[in-house]
Amino acid sequence: MAIKGMSALALATFVSAFVLHSSSASSESTRTCSSGQYCAQDDDASLLHVATRKLHLKHSKAATSWYVQVGTKDASDCWTKNDISVQLLGAEKQSGWTGILANQFPGNNFWKGDVGVYTVDCGSGSCPEPAEVDEICFKLDYTWYTITDGRWCPIDIRVFEKPSFTQIGTALQFPEFTKGTHQLCQKLSKPLVLPEPPSTAQLVNEVAYWADFGVARENAADISGDKRNWPLPQAIKHEGAYSLYEGWQDYTVNQGHEPKALFMLGDIGYAGGTDATLRDVVQAASSYSGNKVSPGMMFPAIGNHDVNGPSGCSTLDLGTCYYGNQVSAPGQSKQTPNFQYDEWRQSWLKHFPALQSGSIIIPKGAGAKWAAPLRYNVDLGSDSSVYFILGLVAGAPRTKWGVGQPDIAVPVSDSLMTGKSSSNETGEQLECQFVRDSLEHGRSLSKTVFIYLTHAGPRPVTSMFSDCDEVYQQIDVWLFGHEHYLGLSAAPASTVTQEGRKGQPPVRFLLGNGGFDEGLSNVVSFVGMREYRDGDRVKLYFQAYDTCISATNCPWGTLIPLLQFPSCWTKCLDIPGGVNNRKATPSKEEGPTAKDVRTSSWLSISGFGIFLFWAV
Repeated sequence: MAIKGMSALALATFVSAFVLHSSSASSESTRTCSSGQYCAQDDDASLLHVATRKLHLKHSKAATSWYVQVGTKDASDCWTKNDISVQLLGAEKQSGWTGILANQFPGNNFWKGDVGVYTVDCGSGSCPEPAEVDEICFKLDYTWYTITDGRWCPIDIRVFEKPSFTQIGTALQFPEFTKGTHQLCQKLSKPLVLPEPPSTAQLVNEVAYWADFGVARENAADISGDKRNWPLPQAIKHEGAYSLYEGWQDYTVNQGHEPKALFMLGDIGYAGGTDATLRDVVQAASSYSGNKVSPGMMFPAIGNHDVNGPSGCSTLDLGTCYYGNQVSAPGQSKQTPNFQYDEWRQSWLKHFPALQSGSIIIPKGAGAKWAAPLRYNVDLGSDSSVYFILGLVAGAPRTKWGVGQPDIAVPVSDSLMTGKSSSNETGEQLECQFVRDSLEHGRSLSKTVFIYLTHAGPRPVTSMFSDCDEVYQQIDVWLFGHEHYLGLSAAPASTVTQEGRKGQPPVRFLLGNGGFDEGLSNVVSFVGMREYRDGDRVKLYFQAYDTCISATNCPWGTLIPLLQFPSCWTKCLDIPGGVNNRKATPSKEEGPTAKDVRTSSWLSISGFGIFLFWAV
């Protein structure tokens, strides 16, 4: 994509699945929305009845269908037991009232922070075509026997074409409903269509990024209770966790992508580095790609659950966090027999042959001896302008690891990533020196783009914490996981030149929703990146792909947390044409500057879309 006036090195920011355009409302008499007005229509037809949170659907025979995603604000007074119906309009046509998204009986209710995706079938004689839909209406029916009906606060409403999940439009905000029968309509913002690489661009490399993921469906025994203690099996045995591999197969085999490398950004199978799970993860990732990505081109970054699988070296883990998959109590690691630092490291070298390949570079250190898989660099060849720096920001509150931990294996303390003071100066000093050494070595190879890959990063993602800002400001992009949702630091659809961002931190991209279900995101995602050369420029396209779209209200859990934690991915919507009805569906919509998602507890359908980077 040519941009006039752009200097030799420029950075175009993330484009996400959120649409920021403000929405207008409609006029009751003309059905044409104008700012600040809302309209009503009296049609009580309902062809879709969602009886429970698990979407029991009653379809009409209409040919036109849509998916409608609706969420509610995460606020104590945002919930309802009223009947809520939906209608879609456009081109002077209407779907008719085709859904009951929430109802008093048998109790499919919206609670604070819920998000659900519903099938809406056309119920009128004249239905708008998918491209014609530009308005959505909701109707709330209040019944006298509803004693406590609460308030419904819909947000981030999205309409998609069925079955492709092509987004039609979005309304970020909607008026809040209270007692009584209401009908409100609002215009939808249309998603932006973003450019593809120009025909003159030559593809140099394609890579992919995963983070925070479990195992493939056939390897579910790896996370059985006898190997992995509570609560991990519940969180990574959901349908969405398996979907990552099946969506990956759709991406590589069905869609024909040819990734040269796969970067795994920590919490790899939640196995504590033990043999069986690492073996199964690597073999499955390769076989599901149609062997397009060999084990020799998979590169791990170490996360807290890669040290001890069940405990994750959490604050509950008192004293030393031991390598392996053993705990003596929930959150308290214990030593796995015959599994000290040397054995732990050899397990990674054994199952990730890439760590001993020619693509690995151990930069010369100023008195430090860096080692894979802890801290190392990756060069994908002289044709590529990108240099990958894999560091040890592991998201671990406990930084004293196992028996035999050398000084170079001390990570950055997780407290630093949240802006708190840290007593672990060794880890911070090591990481600063490692990044400095890596930048110097990359430049000696004539690399111009520096991508930093770690398991954890600053939280919220819009913040930045470091003990060596002048070093981190030389990094262009920082991708990480650890928190189980998607996030980004860049402003929506903006362009940032590298010259203009001097003295600024790198663009931060959080990709943590790969398979550990905490009810924080209603999609499972991975990221693909394509590197192009177009004349004297290098162009990088980052694109998120969703492999599971939640088919339940999200977050969803029992009233007794010990039985089931809040979750989203127990069921995924089936999308025909994929692998086991799982497809890698891209997001190409404009989006806002990210916030700390814990303030709302969930994220919208379709992950963050495109990040563009230009370089010479």
